[in-house]
Amino acid sequence: MGHALHKDVRERLLAETLQYVVERVPFYRGLVPSRVEGADLALTDFPLIDQKIVAQNLREFLVLDEFPDYVLTSGGTTSGGGSISFRSHQEYEAVHYCYTGHASGETPDSTKLEGFAVDIFLNANGQYWRKPAGWPHISIALEQTTHAEVIKLLIQDGLTIRERLIPALHVQGQHGAMRALTGYYVSRGFFPRDFGLRSLLLYGGHVTQVWLDRFREIWGPTATTVYGLSEFSPGNAFQCSHCNCYHFWTCWPEFLALNSDRAVVEGDARLILTSLLPFSTLQHRIRYATGDIVHLAGHCSAAGQLGFRFRGRVLSSAIAPGADDEVILSEIDLLEVAEDFSDIVRQTHAAEVNLWSDTSVPRPPFQMGYPRISLAPPIDQRNREVVVVLETTFDPSEATARATVLSERFLTNLHDRYPDLSRKLVDCGMNLKIKLNPSGGSDLRIKATA
Repeated sequence: MGHALHKDVRERLLAETLQYVVERVPFYRGLVPSRVEGADLALTDFPLIDQKIVAQNLREFLVLDEFPDYVLTSGGTTSGGGSISFRSHQEYEAVHYCYTGHASGETPDSTKLEGFAVDIFLNANGQYWRKPAGWPHISIALEQTTHAEVIKLLIQDGLTIRERLIPALHVQGQHGAMRALTGYYVSRGFFPRDFGLRSLLLYGGHVTQVWLDRFREIWGPTATTVYGLSEFSPGNAFQCSHCNCYHFWTCWPEFLALNSDRAVVEGDARLILTSLLPFSTLQHRIRYATGDIVHLAGHCSAAGQLGFRFRGRVLSSAIAPGADDEVILSEIDLLEVAEDFSDIVRQTHAAEVNLWSDTSVPRPPFQMGYPRISLAPPIDQRNREVVVVLETTFDPSEATARATVLSERFLTNLHDRYPDLSRKLVDCGMNLKIKLNPSGGSDLRIKATA
């Protein structure tokens, strides 16, 4: 997937994009110093930008030769709000061609198809193009129990196309919606693993190990995950089958140190993304600071570029001071531990609300929503306290003994899972504090797709 875009092709697209934005994008006109005639523009000629800069100068980032087809918002996170992105139909077609080698008007021969895919989603971030007409891929918005039953029928029975039975072999879905659907199927005694699915792809939020194991147990295949941002959709980073890390193909990544703008090739780094033609044509972001931290896992020989894993958000990660460039603790670490605690409140996903509108439907033996937690890093050099907030199903001010047990167990499990955490906190002069809030007592923004 995407491997047709070799480095030299992507470098050419980058050069064309940089030249295009200084000529066409109002924000960049006059902002980038002129170069000697014949010399190529470099990424370092451009300033770093972020969500706030784009929001304050939205019109200056747009190049509209025709009406946009879609307007998307990002899901937002525990530490930040959403952003607005204008998209054209042609951008999605370009990405589709990049990943499949087929133009949007081309469809595979149904007489030779081994199977088709089911795409499960909610329009949490806005409506957008999902596939070409006739492509063997059925998109279903999980908005009522009827949709869940239709998905069940497709997985069980497949579809008959031109008198030939074609099975559903692949499922992809938004992570939060898939949590709810998994719970619904378990409560109904339906296990998709019994029907020969070959792949399961998940996107929209970090998938914890608890849920990776649960998806495999109930659906069958080991899930492949996707990392992406609505600002750079279409064209997410897919998990590589060779190195098990992520690579971007339809935009250009840079990896900068946590405490400076120095480029790095290993360890933890800030992720900076640049859009590329033809995958972005209406709203270009050059050197966009995503607010995300990734861990660089080395050069992937199959992809010909660095592989990375999502490490967390800058605003909700405790980072070693100085030049160490290391995340000591992030909300991703906390999520891995929080999944084991039923006393932590879960964020109810819209799909869960829809599927359990009928209160007679039994509940599964596990919680489906994202744990409601947050991490506040140290404020400054004088206050080196890392505050972990857990929203609880009980009032901690009234059930004090229960609150003490939860805090102690959470800390124990956290240190057991990350044995070096205590030493790193001491080395950085940080103190870890657990704070419990009753349900609804925390100002948290959970990803809409989580």
